[in-house]
Amino acid sequence: TLKKGMEPLAGLPVIVVDSETEGLDPLTHRVLLIQLGTDAYQLLVDCTRVDPAPLAAILAGTQVKVFQNGKFDLKMLEAWFGLRVRNAADTMLIEQVLGNALHRGSDRVERVSLQFLARKYLGVELDKTERKSFLTSGSGLSIGTFIGVFGLGAFGTLCSPPRTPVWL
Repeated sequence: TLKKGMEPLAGLPVIVVDSETEGLDPLTHRVLLIQLGTDAYQLLVDCTRVDPAPLAAILAGTQVKVFQNGKFDLKMLEAWFGLRVRNAADTMLIEQVLGNALHRGSDRVERVSLQFLARKYLGVELDKTERKSFLTSGSGLSIGTFIGVFGLGAFGTLCSPPRTPVWL
């Protein structure tokens, strides 16, 4: 069950959250997947098959939730499921603040993308093939796994690559 899958995340000081959607409009494009986790544990919730309502307990909790472009995820989670997030941190905003003077010109959006940040801070090239596979076939691994590595690294606990995720 989803509640059982959430147990390893309870009480942790920091978790990473990501969503995969059909598109960019919170009014018309559905949330397909919500992923929560750490470097050691990834919970992937297929929203086409599982009601994510129990996630409210974790998302509204006191632990820090790390997002990449959190404004988007927060809008989608609230619009589709009424899920509100407390104590959100956003790696994109953090990078914009830290690198403000460096992010000028036509490539400024690219310089805060997850792919760029993973390459810059971890030396990791992200392959979005798995993400595209999930979005087209309903199976595969979310790009959010990599946020776990970067996001937690940004908070001073750089992690090893994530282990096998738990799908619900």
